[in-house]
Amino acid sequence: MLLGPDLNLNAIETPANVLLRCIWLAPVCFGLVSKTHRELFSGADFNLKIASVTCGALQLDIRIFSMPVTVNYCLSRNSVCCGSRKRRLPRFALVTVLALLLGTETLSAADSDQADGCEESDNLLLDPAFLMSGDMSRIWRYSQHTGEKSFSYSSDEGILQLERISEQPWMILKQRISNPRLSGARVRFSAKLKGDLPTEPPIHGFEHKAGLYFKARGARGELAEHPSNHGSFDWQLAVLDRTLPQGAKRLDVGFVHQAGGTLWASEPALVIVKCDE
Repeated sequence: MLLGPDLNLNAIETPANVLLRCIWLAPVCFGLVSKTHRELFSGADFNLKIASVTCGALQLDIRIFSMPVTVNYCLSRNSVCCGSRKRRLPRFALVTVLALLLGTETLSAADSDQADGCEESDNLLLDPAFLMSGDMSRIWRYSQHTGEKSFSYSSDEGILQLERISEQPWMILKQRISNPRLSGARVRFSAKLKGDLPTEPPIHGFEHKAGLYFKARGARGELAEHPSNHGSFDWQLAVLDRTLPQGAKRLDVGFVHQAGGTLWASEPALVIVKCDE
């Protein structure tokens, strides 16, 4: 568990973790959200994650019937931190949330794998610092839907910035990894992300989101299939853990942007994960 000004509790969801969180956060999930949300939860198979607690605001990422829902609650009266659109969390629910934060152990994907006897390879990505100059000038490749250039990209001190500047629907910044070890392997692609990604007003007919891009040869590309892929959020670790099909020795990974605003990224990594049988 990380404790600090930006508390990130993204974790692997085991049945025990989900059960504990449902018990601890029952007042939040069922007592504090709107009647419409409660009707959605009724009888639903849902997955709950605490995405972040930043500057007095609690963000819950909930997946209901494979549909992501983000709920924000204010932990203090600080309107500057929480904003006028966030709902204030009543005191009894705050006690419940604090008990969860202080009493429930959460593990990152890497920590869990190490505990299970798994090992990670070195980072397979080239230019993870986004230098994008000299010998690294052609590592990261930009593509977009069509028409006029609609996104700018730049980097400063290892932080990549992708910003919408016009109206074309989407862009991808990626690199291609070719390695025979990828065939049938379990891989993990991760990066720290920060977003200011408004979804209103609509810009196009695609889903408005941004985040990690992942495409194995012969498979459909995955577009930001992780929590916190739209709206405003502070730095969080996004992770895609996948097992590649046999014969897939080539992989495209990077970042997709098809929302409004700006996505920032840092410390990208692609590793092969090997676990004891």
